[in-house]
Amino acid sequence: MQGLRQEFVNAVGAPNQDPNDPAYYQRWIGAQKSIDEEYHVMVGDDVFLIDQIQVNSNSQPLGNR
Repeated sequence: MQGLRQEFVNAVGAPNQDPNDPAYYQRWIGAQKSIDEEYHVMVGDDVFLIDQIQVNSNSQPLGNR
């Protein structure tokens, strides 16, 4: 999980960016899609779907436990 987190940070860029910048938003969306795909492959369909349901209901995702 730490590797995926770091990959996301690397793709989005340095921490102190303007979240209202359209370029930042595009990097965020692209990184999120890529990391979600990698995570899905790592954990499989069942865990990924359960995790997505929890994320979408604002619960703590399984990957953070």
